[in-house]
Amino acid sequence: PTPTPIPTPTPTPTFTTYYVSIAGNDANSCATAQVPGASAKRNILGVNGGAACMASGDHLIVQAGVYPEYVQNVIPPGGGTDATRTVFKCETYLACTLRGVHLMNDDDWIDMENFTINSLFLYVHGITLISSPACCDGSLYPSHVRIRYNEVYNTVGEVIYDGNGEFNEFAYNKMHDGDDSQGGAAGGFYGLARNSYFHHNEVYRAGAGNSINTS
Repeated sequence: PTPTPIPTPTPTPTFTTYYVSIAGNDANSCATAQVPGASAKRNILGVNGGAACMASGDHLIVQAGVYPEYVQNVIPPGGGTDATRTVFKCETYLACTLRGVHLMNDDDWIDMENFTINSLFLYVHGITLISSPACCDGSLYPSHVRIRYNEVYNTVGEVIYDGNGEFNEFAYNKMHDGDDSQGGAAGGFYGLARNSYFHHNEVYRAGAGNSINTS
């Protein structure tokens, strides 16, 4: 009889997890930063420093604390599927405070969860998905990004700004105390992305403009 072919197993996605802690040190190596919470002094101190260790599809776990950083264009894109997303996550819900996050160009297939973004009235959006620091070169925008379970506030500009990417998701976020008095389009959420999903968010005290603008 003809033998039954043995199916080829689907490979399990592999990734490396790195840890950031306020007890850590940016002089530590990326290898030692793979040790979880019990050895926090071996972690990387800065979120930007931890992100610099990552490759596509890796995970960065940030432990509780205040990190006075603006994280810009350092989180590597994911591998092109839900199973190979790059994950950028606070270990405890809303216990990690940053000053802002800017995803740029082809920063696709990224998950960001559980952070508090307190922009301290800097002239920036809280979380930005757009093409470049100078804005709007019309070519590359982050897509397939999931921004979930965050609290974002104290911004001069939109609390969350979504550029012209596609298939982004914004869910279960708290967005408040933004301001568009400097010429923005909404104090809360401003979205231009196509085929994106905005659900189960709280938007309030949006400043001078609209709470939500999806022009």
